[in-house]
Amino acid sequence: MRYLFSCLLVFMGIAISSAGVAASPAEEAGINNSWAAYKKAAAEKNGPAVADLFDQHTWDYYDEMRQLALKGDEAKVRGLLLPDKLIVLTFRGRVPLETLKTSKAPALIAYLVQNGMIGNATNYESLPLADIQSDGKKAAVRLEKDGKLSPFQIWFAFERNAWRVNLKSMLYLADVIFANMAQQSGKSEDEFLIARLSQVWKREVSPTIWQPLEKPS
Repeated sequence: MRYLFSCLLVFMGIAISSAGVAASPAEEAGINNSWAAYKKAAAEKNGPAVADLFDQHTWDYYDEMRQLALKGDEAKVRGLLLPDKLIVLTFRGRVPLETLKTSKAPALIAYLVQNGMIGNATNYESLPLADIQSDGKKAAVRLEKDGKLSPFQIWFAFERNAWRVNLKSMLYLADVIFANMAQQSGKSEDEFLIARLSQVWKREVSPTIWQPLEKPS
């Protein structure tokens, strides 16, 4: 399954690249400006600014993860991809229940950024965008390091009169990385995830974290 998913990522990358054309100078400038603004806001933990720089797809994704944290049963959550499981369990373990119940996606993202749970862009700080492809509404870019292009893409969408970052595109790479780390650890994916959360949170993670926060009525 993991091999199949990795192959799907490669296929998706090829499909997105070939669907677009080289971005115009104005599109390149807009995308670069949005990326610079995202990195700056993330570094400053400016939650509302980071949330505003994400596209609707990212908002929808975080709302889906919020709903799963509240209502997703154990089987459903265990069946998610590793980055999705990480987010759902982080919501359950570190976000106040009332925040999850009442926050729309932008407010929830702002909370996560301000509390160090999302938005760290330091890994990309010195890496410029390259190979910018666009169809005017969607764009795909790669990062460049030492003259070489990254094997994965970051996606943007032109929404609300500006280019917005699709954070979900960066999570596809995380799934491959996490799966490889779990395999090298000798643990199952779920065992690896719980061990990592226990290490980061500096406390034992209870098995009840797999249970929904809101019990079925």
